[in-house]
Amino acid sequence: MALRRPDRRGCRLLEERDNEAKLITIALDSGFASIASFNRAFRAIQGCTPSEYRTAAHQPVARGPRAAKAGF
Repeated sequence: MALRRPDRRGCRLLEERDNEAKLITIALDSGFASIASFNRAFRAIQGCTPSEYRTAAHQPVARGPRAAKAGF
């Protein structure tokens, strides 16, 4: 069985902070027949599940001590 690559649109939808689309909707819009096949392909390519990817994309960027002192 060949894995299909999740398209860039799926990743972009997961990264958008204001997008509350369910993962199944993103999977279907990306051309997958099920959430299981989307999750499997996504994990094979990205190394994490779509849920983990979305959570990580919404985390604030870590800043070093110099940035904190400079007021960034």
